[in-house]
Amino acid sequence: MPDPVDFFIHIPKTAGSTLEHIIAEQYPVGGVLNLRRLALGEEEQVQRIRAMPPATRVVSGHLHYGYTAQVPGSWRAFTMLRDPIERVISLYYYIAREPRHITHEAFKRGKITMEKLAMRQGRVQACFLAGIAPKQPCPDDELLEQAKANLESNVTAFGLTERFDESLLLFNRALGWQVRGYVRQNVTKNRPTQDAIADRDLAVIRAHKGVDQELYDFAKSLFEQRIAAQPPGFAQELTSLRRQITVAQKVSWVRSSLGLLKRTLGLGN
Repeated sequence: MPDPVDFFIHIPKTAGSTLEHIIAEQYPVGGVLNLRRLALGEEEQVQRIRAMPPATRVVSGHLHYGYTAQVPGSWRAFTMLRDPIERVISLYYYIAREPRHITHEAFKRGKITMEKLAMRQGRVQACFLAGIAPKQPCPDDELLEQAKANLESNVTAFGLTERFDESLLLFNRALGWQVRGYVRQNVTKNRPTQDAIADRDLAVIRAHKGVDQELYDFAKSLFEQRIAAQPPGFAQELTSLRRQITVAQKVSWVRSSLGLLKRTLGLGN
Protein backbone atom coordinates (compact mmCIF):
# COMPACT_ATOMS: atom_id res chain seq x y z
CA MET A 1 0.00 0.00 0.00
CA PRO A 2 1.48 3.41 -0.96
CA ASP A 3 2.28 5.94 1.77
CA PRO A 4 -0.39 8.58 2.41
CA VAL A 5 -0.02 12.00 0.83
CA ASP A 6 0.39 14.75 3.41
CA PHE A 7 -1.96 17.74 3.03
CA PHE A 8 -1.06 21.14 4.48
CA ILE A 9 -4.14 23.25 5.23
CA HIS A 10 -2.44 26.64 5.00
CA ILE A 11 -4.61 29.22 6.77
CA PRO A 12 -3.37 32.71 5.74
CA LYS A 13 -1.11 34.55 8.21
CA THR A 14 -0.41 31.62 10.51
CA ALA A 15 3.35 31.41 9.75
CA GLY A 16 2.52 29.26 6.75
CA SER A 17 5.24 30.75 4.55
CA THR A 18 7.88 29.70 7.06
CA LEU A 19 6.29 26.28 7.23
CA GLU A 20 6.29 26.03 3.42
CA HIS A 21 10.07 26.46 3.39
CA ILE A 22 10.37 23.79 6.06
CA ILE A 23 8.09 21.50 4.04
CA ALA A 24 10.31 21.90 0.98
CA GLU A 25 13.23 20.58 3.03
CA GLN A 26 11.32 17.61 4.47
CA TYR A 27 10.13 16.02 1.23
CA PRO A 28 12.01 14.76 -1.86
CA VAL A 29 12.63 17.04 -4.84
CA GLY A 30 9.54 16.83 -7.02
CA GLY A 31 7.44 15.61 -4.11
CA VAL A 32 5.82 18.94 -3.21
CA LEU A 33 2.68 20.17 -4.98
CA ASN A 34 2.37 23.82 -3.87
CA LEU A 35 -0.73 25.51 -5.24
CA ARG A 36 -0.53 28.75 -3.23
CA ARG A 37 1.31 30.91 -5.76
CA LEU A 38 -0.45 29.65 -8.89
CA ALA A 39 -3.55 31.86 -8.57
CA LEU A 40 -5.84 29.03 -9.66
CA GLY A 41 -9.61 28.95 -9.46
CA GLU A 42 -11.39 26.35 -7.32
CA GLU A 43 -12.03 23.95 -10.19
CA GLU A 44 -8.42 24.25 -11.41
CA GLN A 45 -7.16 23.47 -7.91
CA VAL A 46 -9.39 20.41 -7.77
CA GLN A 47 -8.08 19.20 -11.11
CA ARG A 48 -4.45 19.72 -10.04
CA ILE A 49 -5.00 17.69 -6.88
CA ARG A 50 -6.84 14.89 -8.69
CA ALA A 51 -4.11 14.71 -11.36
CA MET A 52 -1.13 15.02 -9.02
CA PRO A 53 1.99 13.15 -10.19
CA PRO A 54 2.63 9.79 -8.48
CA ALA A 55 5.78 11.26 -6.92
CA THR A 56 3.76 13.82 -4.93
CA ARG A 57 4.26 13.38 -1.19
CA VAL A 58 2.66 16.60 0.09
CA VAL A 59 0.04 19.08 -1.14
CA SER A 60 0.31 22.66 0.09
CA GLY A 61 -1.78 25.78 -0.41
CA HIS A 62 -4.58 27.98 0.87
CA LEU A 63 -6.85 24.95 0.70
CA HIS A 64 -9.53 24.12 3.24
CA TYR A 65 -10.10 20.66 4.69
CA GLY A 66 -12.71 19.80 2.07
CA TYR A 67 -10.06 19.57 -0.64
CA THR A 68 -8.66 16.43 0.97
CA ALA A 69 -11.54 14.54 -0.66
CA GLN A 70 -9.87 15.15 -4.02
CA VAL A 71 -6.60 13.43 -3.07
CA PRO A 72 -6.18 10.09 -4.87
CA GLY A 73 -5.60 7.44 -2.24
CA SER A 74 -4.97 8.04 1.45
CA TRP A 75 -3.85 11.31 3.02
CA ARG A 76 -2.81 12.95 6.32
CA ALA A 77 -3.87 16.54 7.01
CA PHE A 78 -1.89 19.00 9.12
CA THR A 79 -2.28 22.71 9.82
CA MET A 80 -1.38 25.73 11.96
CA LEU A 81 -3.77 28.00 13.85
CA ARG A 82 -3.18 31.45 15.29
CA ASP A 83 -4.66 33.73 17.91
CA PRO A 84 -7.51 35.44 15.99
CA ILE A 85 -6.62 38.96 17.12
CA GLU A 86 -2.98 38.57 16.17
CA ARG A 87 -3.94 37.07 12.80
CA VAL A 88 -6.19 39.98 11.83
CA ILE A 89 -3.61 42.57 12.88
CA SER A 90 -0.89 40.77 10.94
CA LEU A 91 -3.10 40.45 7.85
CA TYR A 92 -4.11 44.12 7.93
CA TYR A 93 -0.55 45.40 7.99
CA TYR A 94 0.56 42.80 5.46
CA ILE A 95 -2.07 44.05 3.01
CA ALA A 96 -0.94 47.61 3.72
CA ARG A 97 2.70 46.97 2.82
CA GLU A 98 2.44 44.30 0.12
CA PRO A 99 1.61 45.69 -3.36
CA ARG A 100 1.16 42.18 -4.72
CA HIS A 101 -1.67 41.36 -2.32
CA ILE A 102 -4.99 41.03 -4.12
CA THR A 103 -6.65 43.70 -1.93
CA HIS A 104 -3.73 46.14 -1.68
CA GLU A 105 -5.20 48.59 -4.20
CA ALA A 106 -8.54 48.48 -2.38
CA PHE A 107 -6.66 49.24 0.83
CA LYS A 108 -5.02 52.28 -0.80
CA ARG A 109 -8.45 53.52 -1.84
CA GLY A 110 -9.69 53.23 1.73
CA LYS A 111 -12.02 50.32 1.05
CA ILE A 112 -10.17 47.95 3.40
CA THR A 113 -10.49 49.15 6.98
CA MET A 114 -9.65 47.31 10.17
CA GLU A 115 -13.37 46.99 10.88
CA LYS A 116 -14.24 45.53 7.48
CA LEU A 117 -11.31 43.12 7.64
CA ALA A 118 -12.23 41.96 11.14
CA MET A 119 -15.82 41.35 10.03
CA ARG A 120 -14.63 39.18 7.13
CA GLN A 121 -12.01 37.24 9.08
CA GLY A 122 -13.84 36.20 12.25
CA ARG A 123 -14.74 32.73 10.91
CA VAL A 124 -11.93 32.05 8.45
CA GLN A 125 -9.92 29.58 10.55
CA ALA A 126 -13.08 27.65 11.45
CA CYS A 127 -14.08 27.51 7.77
CA PHE A 128 -10.69 26.14 6.75
CA LEU A 129 -10.92 23.42 9.39
CA ALA A 130 -14.58 22.63 8.76
CA GLY A 131 -13.91 22.29 5.05
CA ILE A 132 -16.03 25.06 3.57
CA ALA A 133 -15.22 28.24 1.67
CA PRO A 134 -15.09 31.29 4.00
CA LYS A 135 -17.92 33.00 2.08
CA GLN A 136 -20.14 29.93 2.16
CA PRO A 137 -23.12 30.37 4.53
CA CYS A 138 -23.16 28.09 7.55
CA PRO A 139 -24.61 28.61 11.06
CA ASP A 140 -21.90 29.41 13.60
CA ASP A 141 -22.71 26.48 15.87
CA GLU A 142 -22.56 23.95 13.02
CA LEU A 143 -19.36 25.49 11.68
CA LEU A 144 -17.66 25.36 15.06
CA GLU A 145 -18.78 21.80 15.76
CA GLN A 146 -17.40 20.51 12.45
CA ALA A 147 -14.14 22.45 12.79
CA LYS A 148 -13.55 21.04 16.28
CA ALA A 149 -14.39 17.51 15.19
CA ASN A 150 -11.96 17.66 12.26
CA LEU A 151 -9.20 19.19 14.36
CA GLU A 152 -9.51 16.57 17.09
CA SER A 153 -10.16 13.44 15.03
CA ASN A 154 -9.38 13.95 11.35
CA VAL A 155 -6.29 16.17 11.32
CA THR A 156 -3.13 14.13 11.96
CA ALA A 157 -1.19 17.02 13.48
CA PHE A 158 -1.68 20.71 14.15
CA GLY A 159 0.31 23.51 15.69
CA LEU A 160 -0.10 27.01 17.07
CA THR A 161 1.78 29.95 15.57
CA GLU A 162 2.45 31.30 19.05
CA ARG A 163 4.14 28.00 19.95
CA PHE A 164 5.80 27.32 16.63
CA ASP A 165 8.87 25.45 17.87
CA GLU A 166 6.86 23.00 19.97
CA SER A 167 4.54 22.55 17.00
CA LEU A 168 7.47 21.53 14.80
CA LEU A 169 8.46 18.83 17.24
CA LEU A 170 4.91 17.48 17.15
CA PHE A 171 5.11 17.47 13.35
CA ASN A 172 8.42 15.63 13.56
CA ARG A 173 6.73 12.87 15.52
CA ALA A 174 3.42 12.70 13.68
CA LEU A 175 4.68 13.17 10.12
CA GLY A 176 8.17 11.71 10.31
CA TRP A 177 9.89 15.07 9.76
CA GLN A 178 13.42 15.82 10.91
CA VAL A 179 13.37 19.58 11.39
CA ARG A 180 16.65 20.81 12.87
CA GLY A 181 16.24 24.56 12.39
CA TYR A 182 14.54 27.19 10.25
CA VAL A 183 14.55 30.86 9.23
CA ARG A 184 11.32 32.83 9.52
CA GLN A 185 9.78 33.86 6.19
CA ASN A 186 7.27 36.53 5.10
CA VAL A 187 7.12 38.18 8.53
CA THR A 188 4.87 41.26 8.48
CA LYS A 189 7.29 44.14 9.01
CA ASN A 190 6.56 47.29 10.98
CA ARG A 191 3.30 45.95 12.37
CA PRO A 192 2.42 47.28 15.81
CA THR A 193 1.86 45.08 18.82
CA GLN A 194 -1.61 44.78 20.33
CA ASP A 195 -0.68 47.37 22.95
CA ALA A 196 -0.06 49.92 20.20
CA ILE A 197 -3.30 49.27 18.31
CA ALA A 198 -5.95 51.98 18.66
CA ASP A 199 -8.56 51.03 21.27
CA ARG A 200 -11.36 51.36 18.71
CA ASP A 201 -9.67 49.02 16.24
CA LEU A 202 -8.89 46.48 18.94
CA ALA A 203 -12.48 46.59 20.15
CA VAL A 204 -13.72 45.96 16.59
CA ILE A 205 -11.43 42.93 16.17
CA ARG A 206 -12.54 41.50 19.51
CA ALA A 207 -16.19 42.02 18.61
CA HIS A 208 -15.86 39.86 15.48
CA LYS A 209 -13.49 37.10 16.61
CA GLY A 210 -16.29 34.90 17.98
CA VAL A 211 -16.18 31.56 16.14
CA ASP A 212 -12.44 31.60 15.53
CA GLN A 213 -11.77 32.49 19.16
CA GLU A 214 -13.82 29.53 20.38
CA LEU A 215 -11.98 27.26 17.95
CA TYR A 216 -8.61 28.65 19.02
CA ASP A 217 -9.41 28.20 22.72
CA PHE A 218 -10.37 24.58 21.98
CA ALA A 219 -7.16 24.10 19.96
CA LYS A 220 -5.02 25.51 22.79
CA SER A 221 -6.51 23.06 25.26
CA LEU A 222 -6.01 20.13 22.87
CA PHE A 223 -2.48 21.29 22.11
CA GLU A 224 -1.63 21.35 25.83
CA GLN A 225 -2.93 17.80 26.19
CA ARG A 226 -0.73 16.59 23.35
CA ILE A 227 2.33 18.35 24.70
CA ALA A 228 1.70 16.83 28.14
CA ALA A 229 1.52 13.38 26.53
CA GLN A 230 5.02 13.66 25.02
CA PRO A 231 7.89 11.57 26.44
CA PRO A 232 10.24 13.01 29.11
CA GLY A 233 12.88 14.04 26.56
CA PHE A 234 10.57 16.53 24.83
CA ALA A 235 11.82 19.52 26.83
CA GLN A 236 15.45 18.71 26.02
CA GLU A 237 14.60 18.32 22.33
CA LEU A 238 12.92 21.72 22.39
CA THR A 239 15.97 23.35 23.96
CA SER A 240 18.22 21.75 21.34
CA LEU A 241 15.94 22.82 18.50
CA ARG A 242 15.92 26.42 19.70
CA ARG A 243 19.72 26.49 19.84
CA GLN A 244 19.86 25.30 16.24
CA ILE A 245 17.24 27.87 15.22
CA THR A 246 19.39 30.63 16.72
CA VAL A 247 22.37 29.41 14.68
CA ALA A 248 20.25 29.22 11.50
CA GLN A 249 18.99 32.77 12.01
CA LYS A 250 22.54 34.09 12.48
CA VAL A 251 23.84 32.27 9.40
CA SER A 252 20.93 33.65 7.37
CA TRP A 253 21.67 37.18 8.59
CA VAL A 254 25.35 36.88 7.67
CA ARG A 255 24.54 35.56 4.20
CA SER A 256 21.99 38.30 3.64
CA SER A 257 24.45 40.96 4.77
CA LEU A 258 27.20 39.61 2.51
CA GLY A 259 24.80 39.50 -0.43
CA LEU A 260 23.79 43.11 0.17
CA LEU A 261 27.45 44.15 0.40
CA LYS A 262 28.27 42.41 -2.88
CA ARG A 263 25.37 44.07 -4.66
CA THR A 264 26.37 47.44 -3.25
CA LEU A 265 29.95 46.99 -4.49
CA GLY A 266 28.76 45.63 -7.81
CA LEU A 267 30.56 42.31 -7.34
CA GLY A 268 27.71 40.11 -8.60
CA ASN A 269 27.47 36.52 -7.41
